[in-house]
Amino acid sequence: MTTTISGVVSSGPIELRELLTEVERAAPADAVRAVAGELTRTIDAREVSFLIADYAGGYLARFTDTRRPGDGDGDAMERVPVDCTVQGRVMRTQRVRVDRRPTGTHVCVPVTARGEAIGVLEVLLPAGAPAEAVDTVATTGHALAYIVVTSRRYTDLFEWGQRSVPLGLAAEIQRRLLPESSPVRARR
Repeated sequence: MTTTISGVVSSGPIELRELLTEVERAAPADAVRAVAGELTRTIDAREVSFLIADYAGGYLARFTDTRRPGDGDGDAMERVPVDCTVQGRVMRTQRVRVDRRPTGTHVCVPVTARGEAIGVLEVLLPAGAPAEAVDTVATTGHALAYIVVTSRRYTDLFEWGQRSVPLGLAAEIQRRLLPESSPVRARR
């Protein structure tokens, strides 16, 4: 999901307690939107995107809103290849990537929980953003992993992002019986 908000005044580093309170107030399908709102409020993030890894490990799905594919005006997700993209490199290497440009600071951080590479948090900050803002994005990416793991019990939104191909009945049954994990494992 992508949230773009401009003109918000920064109020300081993100507080984990405030972040979790906002996420708990939101519906499970809106958890990422709540995280984006906190990043916008605290570090003046201009754009916030969460990209979730698909089951096959070849794509990251960027949610543009909370609708599922086919629920209205077309496909609600953009598929970003893992190979040959900045987001894919962040996913595979599990390293933060910061690109400082005159138009803004582009930050990509891995979203990983206990070795499971869930996806990538991508944030556009104002030009000249301080190192503390980048650290805040990295910390938020780590918290987002646990937020997604918890929220996906209550919504199928994240599962829709993880499906780049339909599963047959046998594959669906097998997937439901096995412990949840991504085919893309994080480095330790």
